[in-house]
Amino acid sequence: MPKIEPEVIAAKLEFMNRYLDRLEEFSNIALTDYLESPNTQSLVERFLQLIAETGNDANRHILKGLGREQPKQNRDTPIAIAQAGVIDHDLAGRLSQSIGLRNMIVHLYDEIDPTVVHGAISKTLRDYSMYQVQINNYLDLLEKNNDV
Repeated sequence: MPKIEPEVIAAKLEFMNRYLDRLEEFSNIALTDYLESPNTQSLVERFLQLIAETGNDANRHILKGLGREQPKQNRDTPIAIAQAGVIDHDLAGRLSQSIGLRNMIVHLYDEIDPTVVHGAISKTLRDYSMYQVQINNYLDLLEKNNDV
């Protein structure tokens, strides 16, 4: 039976921490300043993308380790790990939205609304910090039960 490899998840969370730290530098930027700086907008978009992708990679690794089916859509991976009892459902819904924003940024489905991206800074910092806590709590529980 497949097992979750905690060291793989820890490495992904470490990358995520780096990106969150970089995004934190923009947490207090006023909307007007943000709108006036295309370079800042590009940096923030990139960090949001990397954070969501790192979380998605961790989710897929967890699902594989649990022997669960992989969702077809990336935005469904948080829902799938919530259904497996890894994170709570409310957080999963918010993370799913962040992956949707990542998809919009990467694939340019439509013009990116910088006010939406600006608003995502604080949400991403909050939600992915919570995500890390819940993932680590889950891994601690598995270790305690000798399931890793």
